[in-house]
Order: sequence, then structure tokens, then C-alpha cells
Amino acid sequence: MRHIIVDFEMNGIAKEHEMKGSTHKEIIEIGAVMLDENYNEMCTFMTYVKPELNDTIESRYSSLTGITTAMVQDAPVFEDAIRAFADWCSSYNDEFILYQWSDNDRMQVVSEMNIKNFKPGVNEKKLLGVWVDFQKEFSRLLGLSKPIALEKAIDYAGEAFQGRQHDALYDARNTASLFIMSRDEEKFKKELKYIIDAINTQKSENEASIGDMVDFGNIKKLIGGSDGERED
Repeated sequence: MRHIIVDFEMNGIAKEHEMKGSTHKEIIEIGAVMLDENYNEMCTFMTYVKPELNDTIESRYSSLTGITTAMVQDAPVFEDAIRAFADWCSSYNDEFILYQWSDNDRMQVVSEMNIKNFKPGVNEKKLLGVWVDFQKEFSRLLGLSKPIALEKAIDYAGEAFQGRQHDALYDARNTASLFIMSRDEEKFKKELKYIIDAINTQKSENEASIGDMVDFGNIKKLIGGSDGERED
């Protein structure tokens, strides 16, 4: 069984192309990390995607992702990019599960397939199989009642965010590090016991404020949960 952690970056659809049932966004970057059955990284996938329903990358999305119109000008369009991604996911002839940070990414793929009249082949149909909302799973492990942003989850785990936020491959790789950490649920909870307890005592308050009040990285070091003691 392969474990594939995926992330998309998006751009807004031009108003004249908006339609009922769409997410009003287009994928402009795909990033993914493939892990084997022992949670070791095997390979990665990354491609920009040329938007078809907007001539430019809107300024707010360019500012967020660092992606410019020039960067996607010669990139594959959605049909070619998603086929390449689906082929990559199936490249080892093994079953695989896709993990996303939130439940939005699969919905985005389905939405674009519909509005662009995409006809999925065998591998694309496999791609639409099992997707796991790892953001929800991670929140459950920490006892949170609301989902949190990826960078906050990295902070809670006492890790440093690697690379640029809202870069699809870096986001996928940071999500993968949390995924690997969480596979031994008992050890995960033991390592982060004091963090979980701190969060639980603040449940009646806004959980987003906890990360501002507590340096989780230092707590993890103090309780002996450093990287050197965590198995990959």
C-alpha cells in the first residue's frame, strides 16, 4: 500500500466563466509525496498547471503562492496535468490512498473534471478513490474541536515548517512529516501529552490563540520529545 500526500494551489476563475457547481477556482500547481508501506519517502511529484478559465494569476493568489502568470504560461493544462499525476500515483502497480490537508482537494478535482468536460480513464478513476482528510484526523489526535492551519499543526508538533508555505510540494512534504509522526498513535500522544493537555484545558477558548501563548517546540524539547527520539 502506498500513501500519497497531495496538495494543490489554486487561482480564481474569471467571472465570465463562473458557473453553478464549480468551486470558482482552478488548480495551478500540484505537489505530492509518495510513501511506501513503512512510511519512507519514495518519490515526489510536482507540476504547474496552466489555467484555462483565467488569462492571469490574480494578484492575491500570486502573493499567496509565489506563482506568476509567466510561470504557468507553458505548463500543461488541467487534463494533461491530472493525467500525469494519476499515472504517477499508479506507477508502482500498488493500491494507494491519498491524504489531503482538509477535504477540499478531491472536491476541486471533481469540480474541474465536470466544468472542463474531462473524461477520466482507468488511472483517473483510481485517483478519485479513497481520499483521507488528514487535517481532521490530526485535529482528532490532538483533541481539537476545530480544524487548524497546516503551519499551526507543524508548530503544535514542535517542528519547523520546511520551505515556503503555500508551495504545493512543500505543503505536501510538511503534511507528510505530520502523517509519519502520527502513524504510531500511542507514541504520538505520549510525545505530545503536555501539548495535548494544554490544548484541552483551553477548549473553551479560541484554539487558534494557544499557539501564540505557548512555544510548543520548547515544550517538546523539555519533555524529551525531540526529533532524535522520534522514529521516522
